[in-house]
Amino acid sequence: MLSRILSNQNIFHHYYKLVLEIEGEEVSPRPGQFYSIRCSETTDPLLRRPLSFHRLIRDKDPIQIEMLYRVIGKGTKWLSKRPKSTSLDLMGPFGNGFFIAGASAIQIGTFNFVNPKITLEVIKGIESYLTQNRIEKFVKL
Repeated sequence: MLSRILSNQNIFHHYYKLVLEIEGEEVSPRPGQFYSIRCSETTDPLLRRPLSFHRLIRDKDPIQIEMLYRVIGKGTKWLSKRPKSTSLDLMGPFGNGFFIAGASAIQIGTFNFVNPKITLEVIKGIESYLTQNRIEKFVKL
């Protein structure tokens, strides 16, 4: 499927945040899943790059996903040069995904060093999910 780039922003050294529109509820990812992105207009590099999403925005139409990636080779260098409003060839989501039920804490990880606001974004995302699904408390998941 082709997905339109809404932004492709350098956020820190070789790290980028890519925001894409995705069409249709059937392609909406679950935590732990990833997309495979074609990072070329030719056959070099041949293989797609697997990128997991870091944020899903369902309250927009069409749905938006955010991906964080680091430029480390030819494919991700090509990806970092893609401007807003161009399209990417996307496949997925792939993987089984997961959902943590009954948790009372969430581990954010070391990605805070790239996006220092990620903890606040996770909290807002959880609050939004709870509100949309009429769930009173996080521990009731």
